[in-house]
Amino acid sequence: MENVSDTKDRIYKLSDQHQKDSLEFFRKLIKIQSENYGNGKGNEKDIANFVCDALRPLGLKGRFYEPAENRLSYVAQLEGSAISKSTNLALYSHLDTVPVGNLDDWTHPPFAAVISEGRLHGRGTADNKQGIASNISAIKYLVESGVELKGNVTLLLVADEENGGNLGLASVLKSGDVKPSYCCYTHNGIPEDELAPFFLGLGHRGLIWVKVSIKGKAAHSSRKEEGLNAIYLMSKFVQRIEELRVPVNPHHVVPGGITISVNMINGGKKNNVVADTCDAIIDCRHIPGFTSADLVGIVNDNLDRVRVETGNFTSEVTVISEAESTFVEQTEPIVSEVERVYREFNPKRIINKAGHKATSDSRWLLKSGIPTAFGLAAEGKNLHGPNESVNIEHFLESIKMQASLIINTVG
Repeated sequence: MENVSDTKDRIYKLSDQHQKDSLEFFRKLIKIQSENYGNGKGNEKDIANFVCDALRPLGLKGRFYEPAENRLSYVAQLEGSAISKSTNLALYSHLDTVPVGNLDDWTHPPFAAVISEGRLHGRGTADNKQGIASNISAIKYLVESGVELKGNVTLLLVADEENGGNLGLASVLKSGDVKPSYCCYTHNGIPEDELAPFFLGLGHRGLIWVKVSIKGKAAHSSRKEEGLNAIYLMSKFVQRIEELRVPVNPHHVVPGGITISVNMINGGKKNNVVADTCDAIIDCRHIPGFTSADLVGIVNDNLDRVRVETGNFTSEVTVISEAESTFVEQTEPIVSEVERVYREFNPKRIINKAGHKATSDSRWLLKSGIPTAFGLAAEGKNLHGPNESVNIEHFLESIKMQASLIINTVG
């Protein structure tokens, strides 16, 4: 009977023999546009159908989820033997990307999937189509090698991560169809710097978006003293928020404390009229224990301080969206399993176990009682910015890492 080490070696060799195929599959994913513009505007239909077509010949059973038109997620399962299906490993990656932005800022066309200087360039290379490519490639080589698994492997290939996941993972989990024992969120982990630590993500900060509306008084700009300029009032408020530091006790897993950033402003109606309205959107990232009520309190307190400085005005604060800060403890088995894979590939390298400063879909998994850890993927460069790219060697290594995790957990 073949031992685990020999099984892995056989799969790793198969992966090495098909590196060009793995990379070409990755490139095809990049060429499929799946930008998420927020406010329900996105389209993952083409890429969801593409991954379905790629998995069908491998014998996986799959299902589409479409809570809104063209917002497709695809969940596929590689079933284990009848001996034991008590363990179910999920591998997560998301189908959508942030928008490209200004094309003039890109050295290579964002959907051309250009290979240059050992890197694959394009929108979604790092976040998160490499996860899709490595997940499917790992499954492909396991199936083709004839390895019989005892437990199940579920691929969560979901929409809408870049706008909170309500039209993606949240709707998938709400169905009740998906009940993995634990999940590896295949994003980040293998750093660009060969001497830097591996990253093992244990959670993330939460997110709260609020809209602040200030109402002033309109007047002809030649007699501005008769009006009350809402833009001027908002600028006073924004300056206070920029200088604000929220005291907080550090969390034992989730880093970064609390940050509050004013990211959008819209005010005024005409170039010769004193602005009687001004709106601002605030993005707050926070750690466990902080709530939207806390943020609204902070915003209102600073609006009151502006009133003391400038005179009375009307304001309104509205919570637009929020997502909890969630985390997993280091004692969970999935954390040990991801760490075990890192040790296999480089036993001397430091492993940094911590939370993310950003927010992610892992909150939906953790809220559903599914322990989740990040890692086993290339870190990449310029996530959400122009000239996004991934180190090809790191991508190819991640395929082997994910195959190893599957064998260790459900093999």
